[in-house]
Amino acid sequence: MKRTKMLKASSMVYALFVVTILAIISGSIVLSSYYYNLQLIDYTQRIKQQSYVQSGVNLLLEENSFQLPYKATRKLFEDEQSEIQLSKRWWGLMELITVESVWKNNSVGKVYLIGIKDKFNDRISLYLKDNNRSLSLSGKTIIKGNAYLPKSGVKRAYVDGKGFAGSKLIDGDVLESKSELPKLNKKLYENVISNFLSTNIADSVITLEELNKVAFFKNGFSSKTIVVQLPDQTRLNQLKVTGNVILKSKGTLYIENTCAFKDVLIYAKKIVFKQEFEGKLQAFASDTILVEKDCKFGYPSVLCLVKDESNIRQYLAIDKGSSFVGTIAQLSSDVEVKSNALIRIEKESNVEGLIYSLGQLYLGGAVFGSVYTETFILSTPSSIYENHLLDAEINSLKLNKAFVGIDIPVENKVSTKEIVCEFEW
Repeated sequence: MKRTKMLKASSMVYALFVVTILAIISGSIVLSSYYYNLQLIDYTQRIKQQSYVQSGVNLLLEENSFQLPYKATRKLFEDEQSEIQLSKRWWGLMELITVESVWKNNSVGKVYLIGIKDKFNDRISLYLKDNNRSLSLSGKTIIKGNAYLPKSGVKRAYVDGKGFAGSKLIDGDVLESKSELPKLNKKLYENVISNFLSTNIADSVITLEELNKVAFFKNGFSSKTIVVQLPDQTRLNQLKVTGNVILKSKGTLYIENTCAFKDVLIYAKKIVFKQEFEGKLQAFASDTILVEKDCKFGYPSVLCLVKDESNIRQYLAIDKGSSFVGTIAQLSSDVEVKSNALIRIEKESNVEGLIYSLGQLYLGGAVFGSVYTETFILSTPSSIYENHLLDAEINSLKLNKAFVGIDIPVENKVSTKEIVCEFEW
């Protein structure tokens, strides 16, 4: 009898144990299903947000009527709760677009640098202003691609003991240039000159001492711009700076090759990049930019002279063995005012991209891309020649098909607004 009671009791315990296990398993399944559904909802919503962001990017790429800086919050669809935040502003010579999709506590964002891409067949190798002087070529000079030349055309020349060594003076279509260069967007100049004169009140200003406290300074483009105010005479050494940062000085900046700069803007009266410097940046100077030997600038870099109201002779030089990928330009409030600037590209150096010169251009190296210039200057031990090229190369066919730069409007040239690169959010 007692044994029967014990069996019944043990069966009851066993049954309770089984029920408990089943309850735990059932609860786990229900809980897992609940969390899975939450994750699925979050995943689905994140996919939606990513598509919203892409729609916002497409909108900013296609719409040209927005005044910069532009900022707005929009709903793409009336029946959706999700909103996108759009912004568009200048970052150096190009436009910076930011798109963020916000839903509850989740956000997805993208930041792109955008510029202008010429249709490959419309790319221009050379646009030489018509100043009533023909273009003279000597030595192993190569010009490949469409060329806009003065009415007086192009001819062979004998300079420094060298005649023209090629079979074709211009290997491409030759068109007639005008008495002034194509004008850049005035907004470019206005934006850049304003950065020389003042700092945006929305930016955060720090000193060089504060910057030196960290080994690697990084500021994302979803944050406020950091402006580093530098002394008038500064030698930058052992600095690693990336992102949404502006370095400013009213004097001279010497940048040693121990510095590593990526995506930053630099404004100063004079900028000197010391031998073997490597970086990817946009540099603007009101007086001089010097690039010493064996430096490397990655895409999309900018070196730019900005003409103010003074009559100083501006100078930009890239020394031997250096390579540059991006845009080299001179900006002025009025391109019709003759500039006395000199841009000098030494032998054994090369530029991949674009050169836009409002003054004189000495081209000893190679340009894989486009050259727009008022005039060429060639100096030899015996003389100085105008509109002469010796052992130089200008070849738009060697420019990477994906290259995106700044807008230089030329009649019948087809261009589109494209993404240059993506920045970290």
